[in-house]
Amino acid sequence: QLLDGPGDPRAVAVLLALLQDPDSHVRKAAADALPEVVERGNEQVLAALLALLQQEDAALLRLVIDALSHVAEEGDQQVIDALRARTKSRSKAVRSAAREALGLLGGQEEQSTLRSTARG
Repeated sequence: QLLDGPGDPRAVAVLLALLQDPDSHVRKAAADALPEVVERGNEQVLAALLALLQQEDAALLRLVIDALSHVAEEGDQQVIDALRARTKSRSKAVRSAAREALGLLGGQEEQSTLRSTARG
């Protein structure tokens, strides 16, 4: 057995390092794998993912947003604010991913806001 399961600090450390790799394919693979090994609310991982939201690569952003929706705790205001900013992205796929993540993390109030903005 290579890993100790979710929360294995060795796996988390490796994936965090890979998020900084110069190759965008490696960063995407690391972002995609993080939710499998990280426990919800891991502050170190959340900080790394939030920093990646500054990237312009739409495919990477979608994976980062998806990872945030699995790693952040519901109601995490810092993550919610960052996702709200990405609902204004030039990329339709990024906007959609951000809205979906907000629906998962934002609770009833955020879901109501998303429904009303979708209508109008």
